Amino acid sequence: MKLNAYSLKGEAYISSLQSQALHLIHRATGAEVLLLKNNDKNKTFAIGFRTPPEDSTGVAHIVEHSTLSGSRKYRTKEPFMDMVASSLQTFLNAMTYPDKTLYPISSRNDKDFRQLMDLYLDSVFHPRMEEVKEIFLQEGWHYDWTEEGLAINGVVYNEMRGVYSDPSNQVSDLIREEFFPTGTYSHDSGGNPKYIPDLSYEDFLDFHRRYYHPSNAYIILAGDMDFEERLDFLDREYLSQFERTEPHSEVVHAPLRTEPHEFTASYAIAPQEYREGLDYFTLGWTVKTHPTPYEHLVRSFIDELLVGGENAPIKKKILEAGLAEDVYTEHTAGDSLDLIIVSYHSKKEDFPKFTSLIMDSLREVAEEGMDQRDLEATLSKFEFALRQGGGAHRALIAYINTLSTWLYGGDPLEQLNLDALLERLRSEMTMEGLKKYIREWFLEGTAPISGLLSPDTQLLERQARELSEKLKAKEKSLSPEEKEEIIRTSEALREFQNAPDSFEAQATIPRLSLEDIPPSITPIPTLPLTELTDEMEGIFLPQPTNGIVYGHLAFDLSHLSGEELSRFALLTELLGKIPTEKYSLEELDQELSLHTGGIQVDVDVISKKDGSYYPVALVNLSALREKLPQGVALLEEILLHSRYDDERKIRELLVAAKADMENSILQGGHSAMILKTKSYFDGASALSEATGGLELYHKLSELLEGEVSGPAFEALSQKVFLKNTLTLGITGEEEGREEILPTVKNFLSALPEAPVKALVQNFAPQRKNEAFTSSSQVNYVAQGYNFKALGASYDGTWPVLANLVSMGYLHNEIRAKGGAYGSGIQATRNGNLVAYSYRDPRVKETLEVYRSIPQYLEELNLSPQELTNYIIGTMNVFDPHSSPQGYGSLGFKRYLAGLTSEDVEQTKAQALATTLEDIKDKADIVRKVMTEDVHAAMGNDEALKASEEFKDYIPLRK
Repeated sequence: MKLNAYSLKGEAYISSLQSQALHLIHRATGAEVLLLKNNDKNKTFAIGFRTPPEDSTGVAHIVEHSTLSGSRKYRTKEPFMDMVASSLQTFLNAMTYPDKTLYPISSRNDKDFRQLMDLYLDSVFHPRMEEVKEIFLQEGWHYDWTEEGLAINGVVYNEMRGVYSDPSNQVSDLIREEFFPTGTYSHDSGGNPKYIPDLSYEDFLDFHRRYYHPSNAYIILAGDMDFEERLDFLDREYLSQFERTEPHSEVVHAPLRTEPHEFTASYAIAPQEYREGLDYFTLGWTVKTHPTPYEHLVRSFIDELLVGGENAPIKKKILEAGLAEDVYTEHTAGDSLDLIIVSYHSKKEDFPKFTSLIMDSLREVAEEGMDQRDLEATLSKFEFALRQGGGAHRALIAYINTLSTWLYGGDPLEQLNLDALLERLRSEMTMEGLKKYIREWFLEGTAPISGLLSPDTQLLERQARELSEKLKAKEKSLSPEEKEEIIRTSEALREFQNAPDSFEAQATIPRLSLEDIPPSITPIPTLPLTELTDEMEGIFLPQPTNGIVYGHLAFDLSHLSGEELSRFALLTELLGKIPTEKYSLEELDQELSLHTGGIQVDVDVISKKDGSYYPVALVNLSALREKLPQGVALLEEILLHSRYDDERKIRELLVAAKADMENSILQGGHSAMILKTKSYFDGASALSEATGGLELYHKLSELLEGEVSGPAFEALSQKVFLKNTLTLGITGEEEGREEILPTVKNFLSALPEAPVKALVQNFAPQRKNEAFTSSSQVNYVAQGYNFKALGASYDGTWPVLANLVSMGYLHNEIRAKGGAYGSGIQATRNGNLVAYSYRDPRVKETLEVYRSIPQYLEELNLSPQELTNYIIGTMNVFDPHSSPQGYGSLGFKRYLAGLTSEDVEQTKAQALATTLEDIKDKADIVRKVMTEDVHAAMGNDEALKASEEFKDYIPLRK
């Protein structure tokens, strides 16, 4: 391969990625390029820049949003959204980190990949935001006039208001400020809502001009492609148009602490959310700057060994001492080696015990060591993860990991070579090696930082008052001319948002044609399991799994009552985390890590092709083929012989599960409200809500107020794991099928059988309007109904409709104009149609937008090319990109649902044949869906009540 404009700095074969890696330097500009040459049809490109912030105005984040809003070549308002709506992309996004900004894309279609790569390069180097200020105003912040007076709006501004509403995010930010009191990491690159309005348009542009330059760029190309052609394109069209500069983008480090530091801080919650025991504790170390790839790996190993693992000694001691509901660790995503231990929901008076326990534990390990098998088990975890290869987007994950040292002058090939790093870890991480690192990093090195962070029920009110007073003072200080200028600016922004892209602008966006789309989907081959054993219904799914076998077990739960289903969903939080008849908890944790990649048990609801549905206990096991007998033996031990006699441990695990559920709900409020809304009118969703949604969270909260019964859990487990309710799936390499036959037969022979009778799931739709209130400054709003219940049927037109409504109408009305971070509409095969918003400052206005969707559809006027674009944008719905493990899981789910590849291809064909009239014909049924007026929302207490759209107001946290 001719490198032409590039110099080769290094080359190596990376076995874990099955890739030949080349590290190149663009001679004219100094841009660094990493090539990963392999057989992966999913081609990946990414360009990143070192973007250290100098304040917390969120300039890096706002630039990231704005960069993809039009460019020199691509003249629509939002080419990024145009391509999301009309591309075959398998990944398309942008990411802001504390000191870098990344723009990655991937696609399995070569034409699509080339188009996306050009769009991203033109966007980052020649963005339209330099000529259109409205992009900054929309994506960053701007003043608005409301009935109450002067206000602030903007996509990033509202996004970060949502981030700063979450207690765990507030706590992370407060910890960061103490660990990094000065320098790059003392600032919030995402933006603190308090300071975002301090960012000027000029400073915003200057930030881009300084950092978005090839001399500051880190680029990856990965997959099966013509690398020489792509490199020549990159040089010819972009890099060679610049001259080398010195961007001065180095990270500025705070001095390492030489004396112990203790701090206190407050985070905000609403008065109604307060109770005792909501404090957070933290203890951590910034060990050093400029860590090597090996030091990063050692830090991750020690984290998992001592704190992160389910039975890690520090975590275990903290939980057993009752010092917290949960324990987790944090690291900076930058040029710093640190380890920060955080307790979730503690009591203030226990803070000294927390710090003493951790320090005593570290001294104990440094002096006496620990169980050698714990070291071996943790090493096995790391090696198993390496064998899995990073999943569907392994090249992107490798790129991001590589930047942990490459961005600061390190060798990317060294970071990529995980095999060599793990081999070194295995040879050096003896007990004496562990003791050495504990002493040098945590006991004799930099001084520890400890903190107590407590809830403040008045802080939200003070912050709101401070903002209100600031806006009133600003309004009062404005001259008539300045007021008029704000009005003119707001009107200009609205005109910009309302104006459709011209035909000329639309013509600049690269397009695929329907001829570029194959009618088939990626085959997921299956073989009947009767080829292995005639004792069991199920399938074998041959996939190139690199020697790993994945077991998928679905135990039908149709014979359980509704209350039992919810209780079993809680039982899944215990399995593998409590002792068994054969193993203590410590021994079980070791055995799982030594012999498996993990065992997970969840409740899922399978919606069948015929419209029926049923709940299952979905059990997933992964293990290397040579270790499958040990892995299956452990599975049998966990499912059939777990001990439920330690009710204290069960309570501890359920308390931690409640914390996880709460964080999941707060982080994914839109998903919680979509499920809640569907649960009002869809039986399958009602089961999912009762076994994994907000309803389960509230049931768990109530359960923990009383006694927890171990025998009740044990009796329930004996009703579930039965041979006669099991459907089995196995994903692995076809040549290894015969080897696993004895193991499968032994497991089946161990399973008990018992007569079961399916219970009728009595479900009655309810037209509810519930609001779940909290201290959040943003909202998550969903509305919908089941169109099959209203007489319509599902076909391939529905995904096309959902794509164009999401990417067109809702994006413009709710995100661009309304300032929400995101929005969309879902249409599912079982007939559920639900619109939703994410981190939304509005409630009533958003619901009005949903109710106007039918009118939008009736008035829809698309050119043939525009319709084609939206059709193409739905193709990943039918043929998602995945890893071998993911394809196995998808194939098994389709098997349980009775859905064949032919069914999916038929729906895909309907989507490809969709006409404008097909879309418009659905306006009436969408109107009927929205007229049902079934909705749910989660968010700000005052905003939800002021909307007057809800019948019931329920506190989110219980």
